[in-house]
Amino acid sequence: AIAFFKTTGGNITSKIPMEFLSEEEKESLNSNNTEEPFRISLYKMFLFIAISDAIKSGTLNLKYSYRYRAFNDYLIDFVEYNKTKETQLERHGLIPLKDFDSVSKELRGSLDSIYRNVNANVTKGINEYFHPKGDGSFMVTTPKLDKDEELEGLYTGYK
Repeated sequence: AIAFFKTTGGNITSKIPMEFLSEEEKESLNSNNTEEPFRISLYKMFLFIAISDAIKSGTLNLKYSYRYRAFNDYLIDFVEYNKTKETQLERHGLIPLKDFDSVSKELRGSLDSIYRNVNANVTKGINEYFHPKGDGSFMVTTPKLDKDEELEGLYTGYK
């Protein structure tokens, strides 16, 4: 639909693509008005809404945009990364994270320990953030953290 719109210079013809429209939207485009049996302005509105939704969801990327480019455009080129992997890891202080298997094993162990501790505190009724409800569900509340506190401990043991 976008390519069609570009090639026609925004002029709507009888061969417009309508695949992106719902049945309800397609029906609303026809009017009883003899001067304008097809509601061109409404079609354009539906098209622009579909474009906006696609950009927001990441299914449509903008080549010259910083914010809405394809995800891979933000990454280091794969070939370039493989050539300079050691330098990149060293430059960014990530050498201790190089061996994924050992890092993953350590993190799984830490996470398992944390889950066991949290579950034990919930069972004992001493977890101040866990609030059971009468219907068997629960609510979790968390205190607001400062920016420094949010990042604290993320790289524990890896600096």
